[in-house]
Amino acid sequence: LTAREAVVAAGEPVERLYDRLQGSDSGGGNEELVAAAISRSERIVTAIIHNEFPNHVILSEGWRLRNGQSDREGGGGGARDRDDAGTGAEQNPEEIGGPYTWVIDPIDGTGNFAHGNPSFTIALALVDGTDPVVGVVYSPVTDELFHAAKGQDAYRNGTPIEPTDRDTLAESMLLSGYDPTGEFLKLFYRQARGVRRLGSVSLHLCYVAAGSADAHWEYDTYFWDVAAGLCILREAGGRATDSRGNEYQLRLDDTGVRAPLLASNGPLHGAVLEGLPDDGFERE
Repeated sequence: LTAREAVVAAGEPVERLYDRLQGSDSGGGNEELVAAAISRSERIVTAIIHNEFPNHVILSEGWRLRNGQSDREGGGGGARDRDDAGTGAEQNPEEIGGPYTWVIDPIDGTGNFAHGNPSFTIALALVDGTDPVVGVVYSPVTDELFHAAKGQDAYRNGTPIEPTDRDTLAESMLLSGYDPTGEFLKLFYRQARGVRRLGSVSLHLCYVAAGSADAHWEYDTYFWDVAAGLCILREAGGRATDSRGNEYQLRLDDTGVRAPLLASNGPLHGAVLEGLPDDGFERE
């Protein structure tokens, strides 16, 4: 409940900033408003979680809070480009992963936010070692709240969700995240009913979990991108692996590590894996 309260509380000022940004004349969006939204979301979620669980570690994009002390660089959140979002700093796994670590993505879909697209979320996960055991994803504009806890199913606005049972590409809708050369789109667009890109990894995972899509591919991910959605997907009954079919593992010990992700309803997983190139996709 605390996790849900935290993201909803953060959603209120974030949505107000989003409304202000929509009314601006800056064309591509106001970077100061984007940075303010990230910062306020981080601070609200961190304050609520730290107050309730003072002995837990809290991680966000490139900083860590442990025993009330932050190692944040630069003093605040800001809009980050995908290619420089990680610090690359290796951390002590015993400090970060044990026993419990909260992982925040204060705004997942900053590009959408900056351009007036409502497909952005606030995502929060509780990780036990490398296993996400609580996941909450909140879309402030649409007021969609996805949540799950290990062994307790997954929900959207209090209603249980589950993936589809489709097992053939010809009848399936796929989602794609970061696809630098467009190869995933080229490979699967004609085989499936369509390939869509929403610009928010956490929403992609939640929509697969809820049966709004059948599979999602991401060329590479950071752990804060996917921790919450991964918990929701798995508890709904979906599956997540890397590009070789190995179970997807969160790596909290190195903020610079990226990993490919294939998420699906389960029955379709093999068909998508089989269609991926053996040597992986190349970066442009």
